[in-house]
Amino acid sequence: MNKRVKKMWIKALRSDEFKQGRDQLKNGRGKSATYCCLGVLCEVAKREGVIRSYRGSSGFLPFKVMWWAGLTQMDPVMGRTSAVKLNDTLRKTLSQIADRIEKHL
Repeated sequence: MNKRVKKMWIKALRSDEFKQGRDQLKNGRGKSATYCCLGVLCEVAKREGVIRSYRGSSGFLPFKVMWWAGLTQMDPVMGRTSAVKLNDTLRKTLSQIADRIEKHL
C-alpha cells in the first residue's frame, strides 16, 4: 500500500470526523452520514482530488481509489480478514481497523 495514503487513511479512521456505518461505503448525507472503513478511504481520495464521487460503488472500493492507494484488492485483506468483514460482520471499530491497517498493509 502507498505509505502516504496509508497514513492519511489511518489518521481519518482515528479522527472523530466519521461516524461508522455498515454495509455501504457511505449512507446518508451531512452530519447524519455514516461510513464503512472503505468509505473513509474514498473520502480521503475525494479530498485529494482522485475522484469526484463514489456513487454506484456500494460495498467495495472503486478501481480508481484502489489503484491510487496502491492496493491490489477492492476489499483488502488484513491478516486473514477482509476490511468489509472487519467492519460489517465482526463489527470492529474504525480505530481497531486502523490498527489492522497499520500492522498488515
